[in-house]
Amino acid sequence: MKTKHIPAIALTCLPLIALALITGCQVSEKPKPAVNAAAPVTPKTRIATTEARTPAKSTTTAAHSRRPAPAVAVPETPLRAEVPKSFTWNYTFQPEPGLRKWTRIGNTEFVERYPSGKENTFTIVEQTTVDSIQGTLLQIVGGKLQAFMPDKGSANMYFKMRATADQNWGHMGEMKDVE
Repeated sequence: MKTKHIPAIALTCLPLIALALITGCQVSEKPKPAVNAAAPVTPKTRIATTEARTPAKSTTTAAHSRRPAPAVAVPETPLRAEVPKSFTWNYTFQPEPGLRKWTRIGNTEFVERYPSGKENTFTIVEQTTVDSIQGTLLQIVGGKLQAFMPDKGSANMYFKMRATADQNWGHMGEMKDVE
């Protein structure tokens, strides 16, 4: 029987590739475009990851997702106790002025409910500080709209929003019924 020699570099990369597959990353054999047409191009293994700070709108179910499910279940990141579970605030503009109710779903999302029953889902991006107030940064699923929600008990309990990450925050209203 013939024995094949495995290069040392391949043995070094195996743990990284295994970790990438376990955590849900995709491994591909896509060569980079040649800078110099005369130079030979050697395909290199590249690990593709998704952008962590920008939630994407999902139109597929887990069963039809292009990315395979991780082999090991990844637990939700725990949130600080000061992150509200729910709150209300009074929206005074169009569309649909009135009381908006926000409810946390697990440790990853909040659902905003309009007076009519319409709902928007926001993904928790990170826990951060805005204008010296510690709180949680949220982003609407499938869009760029961001919200900042101060922690329970903050000196300033004003809910803020901005159209995109590079814009200034606008004060939307005071958070009430904070749980």
